[in-house]
Amino acid sequence: EKGMQLFNYTLGGIVGFGAWGMIRKCRNNDDGSLKAVKVIKFKNDETSKERVLREINIWNQLRHDNILPLLNYQIDDNYAMYCLTELIQDGTLYDLVLSWDNFSSVKISNDTRCKIVVLIARQLLDALKYLHQQMKVVHGDIKLENCLLDKQSQNSFPKDWKVILCDFGMSYSISDCYLKKNDSQVGSLPYASPELLNENKLDEQSDIWAFGTMLYTMLVGKLPFKHPSESSLRELIKAGKYDKQALYEVCSNKYKELIEIVTGCLVVDLDQRWILETIQGKLEYLYHKRFQGGSGLA
Repeated sequence: EKGMQLFNYTLGGIVGFGAWGMIRKCRNNDDGSLKAVKVIKFKNDETSKERVLREINIWNQLRHDNILPLLNYQIDDNYAMYCLTELIQDGTLYDLVLSWDNFSSVKISNDTRCKIVVLIARQLLDALKYLHQQMKVVHGDIKLENCLLDKQSQNSFPKDWKVILCDFGMSYSISDCYLKKNDSQVGSLPYASPELLNENKLDEQSDIWAFGTMLYTMLVGKLPFKHPSESSLRELIKAGKYDKQALYEVCSNKYKELIEIVTGCLVVDLDQRWILETIQGKLEYLYHKRFQGGSGLA
């Protein structure tokens, strides 16, 4: 509750919430500095409690500039886990894309949209490489809502923005890529990979599929896989059916590498789906082509 004391901080107002619990702003009792406390509720549910403990075990090991840090944590055995972290106040990538509207809108030019996506994609790719290759962890819930945006200052330019990956509630060690039948958890269905829906398999390539879904959504302004019927949505994902034409209209030939990256990520055949190194090679080529010599965003 508001006013509760934790980690020598006083809890303040709610700044975010979900089915799992809430995030509250908090103020240090000594120096007045602001942080955030994520309250993950499990209320005597042992299965939920196990998942929360797994999340904390993974999150507590992570140290990367583009990953939200876990500064401290405390468990109330019968109710919830309290996690102290940094307070990021510029919203999520979902909020950003919502403000842009879809690609046919005049709110932001397609050129600017593509450039910002390149800048953001480089940061997220770096975080994914760290998770997969160094920490041997699959995030399991890559989506716009789980990417926080820190604009550093009110009048900052996109090149100064920092993207921070958060929420490790669906994360697994790579060694556990085939989930137990009773642990079948699709983080967010529109971002779920075909192999997760078909075989309950969650590995690095599932994150790459979700990364491609996220880039498509940022570029086009709508999800690649969308249907009011859940069963129909699942079939669209399994078949890899989405509107590629919209992607070509946004990116044109000028940003053809973005088209290649997105379509490379959204390949149903795991043997053909792009790996991180391939994505990074294309992204770095595009970055140097578009951002060198003063052609990038200020």
